Amino acid sequence: MSSNNRIVYVDLLRLLACFSVIVLHTAASSWYTTPVNSFEWQILNLYDGLVRFCVPVFVMISGAFLLNPEKQMTLGFLFHKYISRIVLAFVFWSAIYSISLNIMKFRSFSAEFLVSVLKDFLIGHYHLWFLFMIFGLYLVSPFLKKITEERRLSEYYIFLFLIFGLLIPFLQKSSLFSVTAVLTERMHFHFVLGFSGYFVIGFFLLTHSIATWLKVLIYIAGVTGTLATIIFTSLISIAGNTPNEFFYSYLSPNVAASSIAIFLFFKEKVSRITLPVRLSKSISKLSLCAFGIYLVHDFYNIALKAVGLTTLSFNPLFSVPIISIIVFLLSLATILLLKRIPLLRRFIM
Repeated sequence: MSSNNRIVYVDLLRLLACFSVIVLHTAASSWYTTPVNSFEWQILNLYDGLVRFCVPVFVMISGAFLLNPEKQMTLGFLFHKYISRIVLAFVFWSAIYSISLNIMKFRSFSAEFLVSVLKDFLIGHYHLWFLFMIFGLYLVSPFLKKITEERRLSEYYIFLFLIFGLLIPFLQKSSLFSVTAVLTERMHFHFVLGFSGYFVIGFFLLTHSIATWLKVLIYIAGVTGTLATIIFTSLISIAGNTPNEFFYSYLSPNVAASSIAIFLFFKEKVSRITLPVRLSKSISKLSLCAFGIYLVHDFYNIALKAVGLTTLSFNPLFSVPIISIIVFLLSLATILLLKRIPLLRRFIM
């Protein structure tokens, strides 16, 4: 399932991750302010929990291609093609968001306005955190590529990530295991922490076959992880009478399980679907817009909210997907337009 040297099932997965980010942000817009014991909040939690795989899958897709040992990459090429584009994208989009949002906030030019614009620009709009994270992964990718040259070394790294990057930090957030935090802190064990594990897992799943029993285990863990995200978030939020994001973390075992299962499902199952050549090419072209859609989509979230269209405007069971589709299509149209402008094309990744 490929088209013009592109892997179509990965393109589909990238589009799914992109749309899922929009669903997540759409549902989250009212998640914090809606009573947790209400029907509306439970539906928002359902959608939010279902799509938590979105960011880890984005990272896995990036790692799947960037860490390929067969892909020759000098430091100069890495900085020129990848890191510089991240920097340019951040500068452009952070400036756009900070200026436009502060114009809406202050509605006049003043020293306070300039200070606020500069502060917001340096921090970046909330969803631009992803650029900081992927920037860091790109910086260490030459070292991670050395790991992916050997299957056993990749497996060892993934094992360490699952234990020290996911399971132990997750357990230490509870009072029962919090006392053990001092032990891991003394180890100063940071190499497999953060999103680097997803980076390596993406490459590993793309290029290596795994045993049938392990595939079954991953699928079971994926379904269980998704259900755990939704159910336990609901339970602890109701118990505390306030929204609780504990199980929403992208670096929690439950979200990791669902993310890995989604990636594996597309590789093992979706890849077997034969699509018409024309459709495959269209999917690949749309996939090239995915990151740009991610960058621009919150403009439309803000705009729709400003005109009074929110997830609580009508039944969230329908409002979340409908608003998400509207935002996705508007964002896609914007990126397709920007791609036609040579001066702006380089800022949309």
